[in-house]
Amino acid sequence: MSRANDKALSAFMTNMGEIQAHLAALSRYVDNHMEVLPHEVHWGHVGDTGRVLEVLAEIYQFLNLPEIE
Repeated sequence: MSRANDKALSAFMTNMGEIQAHLAALSRYVDNHMEVLPHEVHWGHVGDTGRVLEVLAEIYQFLNLPEIE
């Protein structure tokens, strides 16, 4: 493998590790209901979750992944 490929692989693996860390943190946050207690939920929270869904849909489109049904 060429030196350029070695550097690319190293950068790729670094990015993959960071992506995995972000996904794990996001999963913990969502598992904790975005730190919102049921009696505290208001329409602003609904908007927040809708925006998260929009961003996730953008990521799915970017990665050419099938939509979740």
